[in-house]
Amino acid sequence: LDRQTEAKEAREKAVQVYSQTLSNNPEDGDTWFKIAEVLGSLNRNEEAIDAYEKSIEMNSSKAGIAASTISHLLAWEGRYEEALVASDMALNLTDPENVQDRLLVLNIKGNILAEEAKRPEEALQVFDEAVKLDPRDRTSLMYRASVLKDLHRYNESAEAYQKAIELGANESNWITNALIGKGDALNSAGRKDEALEAYRSLLEIKELEVQENSEDSMAWESKGRAFFKMELYEEAIEAFDRSIEVSPGPYAISSASDAAWAGKGDALLKLGRNEEALEAYRQAIELYPLNGDAWHGKGEALQALGKRIEGDWAFQ
Repeated sequence: LDRQTEAKEAREKAVQVYSQTLSNNPEDGDTWFKIAEVLGSLNRNEEAIDAYEKSIEMNSSKAGIAASTISHLLAWEGRYEEALVASDMALNLTDPENVQDRLLVLNIKGNILAEEAKRPEEALQVFDEAVKLDPRDRTSLMYRASVLKDLHRYNESAEAYQKAIELGANESNWITNALIGKGDALNSAGRKDEALEAYRSLLEIKELEVQENSEDSMAWESKGRAFFKMELYEEAIEAFDRSIEVSPGPYAISSASDAAWAGKGDALLKLGRNEEALEAYRQAIELYPLNGDAWHGKGEALQALGKRIEGDWAFQ
């Protein structure tokens, strides 16, 4: 906590320094961008949006990134139509030759359409454009695969996940999400044996990882997810417990603790152990209050315990 306090104080000091610079030169677009970045890190989103807009107005060298970040912040505030307008502005401000920045903007726009505005057909068009721009961009491929699944185009979704798997064969986290996504798409397409094969492939990869490092909390959590998908719930609970046991803490990059608690809750719920599931979801939410899976699971556990009103509140 002391380090967090020091970091916050340093950012507040940076705001003061940049404000002083801008009082002397209010047309310094790059400084407007810098202060916007710091304000955003302090969760002062409205002020950050205003500062990003000033950086664009003053022709900052990072105007495209500023517009893209405005889009992200507006989406976070639930202002989806404004966020989409900002995304289009970002595309207009980004050099057509700058593939990476254009991919970033397209993926942000596609995510807003898919996850927030619930307009998957339009999101697919955006991700198609991103994949056309760079057919090897795994992020765009994964987003595209997810949207295809949302549109019930399961076979195409499985193919898109497979492309992402082939491109990220040596990266553990990519493989976890891509194999689970592929398995889920195949399951929905009625291709149960192939889905099971995808989950087994993930399990084999994670078993090798925990053999190499028995304290890899993220590998244990992924192993638990594989067992869960295979409907081996007791084995899933054991893997999630091991992930929790070896987790370095909720703020460590290598921590999987809140996801492991949520996964454990899901497995307990499947076994009808509803009180234990509720406690697991509570632990997940305490570690990370924005864990949507944990809140959803908590709602299901409460309803299973006959606490319908509390369950409805958790779903919200």
